[in-house]
Formats: sequence, C-alpha cells, structure tokens
Amino acid sequence: CAKEEANKVWAEGYMGVAIAEGVGVEKDEKKGFTQLLELKQKGQEGFPFRASNLLGDYYYLGKVVPQNFSEAKKHYEAGTKWDKQLLRYDEKTKQFYHEAGWVIQPEDASMRRIIETTYCNFKLGNYEDVVAQSNSTLMKDAPLAIKENLGWCYFNGKGTKVDYKKATEIFQKGVEQNSAYSMYMLGKCHEVNKEMDKALEMQERAYATQATGLYAYEVGN
Repeated sequence: CAKEEANKVWAEGYMGVAIAEGVGVEKDEKKGFTQLLELKQKGQEGFPFRASNLLGDYYYLGKVVPQNFSEAKKHYEAGTKWDKQLLRYDEKTKQFYHEAGWVIQPEDASMRRIIETTYCNFKLGNYEDVVAQSNSTLMKDAPLAIKENLGWCYFNGKGTKVDYKKATEIFQKGVEQNSAYSMYMLGKCHEVNKEMDKALEMQERAYATQATGLYAYEVGN
C-alpha cells in the first residue's frame, strides 16, 4: 500500500544519510550521495527532507559532485516545502507521519534551508529573490552575511532600486559586528555621499581587519 511504500522510501533515505554521515556504518559520502540521489530521482513519496537538505549541502559545497548552486537550491527548496507542509497538517495527519518515522522538524531546521536557498539565489544572480527573501520577517535573525548580501543589492541596484540609505544602515550594523566586508562597503557608501574622510577611515579599518573573502561579493557579481 502507499503507506508501506512511503515507509520503505523513508527507511532507504535515512540509510543513505547514515552512510553519507557515517552514523552506525562506515562513512562513505560518495556512496551515500549516490544512493540518495537515485532514490530522490524516482520521485516517490516518503523521501526524508533531511536527505534533501544533505543533497543540497553536497551541491552547495562541491563535495563529491561539482559545485552547482542551481541543484543546491532545488534540494534546499524541496526540504523547505516539506517542512511547511508538515507544520500545516492537523494532529491526526501528524500522527500518521510520526508512525511512519517522520519527526516534525523545529522551525530552525526550515529556517536553515531558507537561508541556504537565499545564498544560492545570490550566487546565481537571482537578486529579486534575494531581496524578497532577505526582507522576510522570518529572516530578522539571519546571519550577517545574508544581510550584507541585501546591502550589496541595495548599493548596486540589483533586484531592487538603488537605495544608499538602506545599504548604509545594513553595513553600519555589520561594522558594529566587526565585519571587514561591511567596513569596506560602508566606505563605498561614504564615497557616494562625498564623505571622503569617513570613506578612507572605513577602508583602512577594513584592510587592517584582514577578513577572508573581503571582496567575495563583488567578484563575479
């Protein structure tokens, strides 16, 4: 029956996760990834959303397979979709999934997928999606890098109109968290406003901080 098939897919999915992560069995990331990908491609009900997230991680980080942000985004969004569906189910339906072995994930698990999807959109140049996702109330406690991406969009008019005021506000908060990238971009905001002394100060602070990936957001975007 459908429930038995879903349970089987779920069990095979978590076995793939266990192999990839070395939980209870010898760790073999390539074997685990291949098993999960082949299982997901069958399109059957029951594929664990944790497995979707793991596939997204492999593509995002370029582990086992070449780095591919489009594929990473697809798998992260699949995991997010499942989270939202489960959270909407009534208690009777949730009980069914508990019996099948699917545990309702906490909201922070879903949030992680949304954050990763936003990163992928930025890398892919889907700036309108970046702006929409980053401005969501769900993202108020998102990592600084997400907010810096949004600031970059405002500064460069990508996915939204140019708004130096909003960009300045975002990068000022980043400076307060000692982000060299925010220092660098805040300096550029000061340049736009012809505040050259402040611009030079921020540039010097940015270089002194020596943060890895200082120019990562400008190169290739």
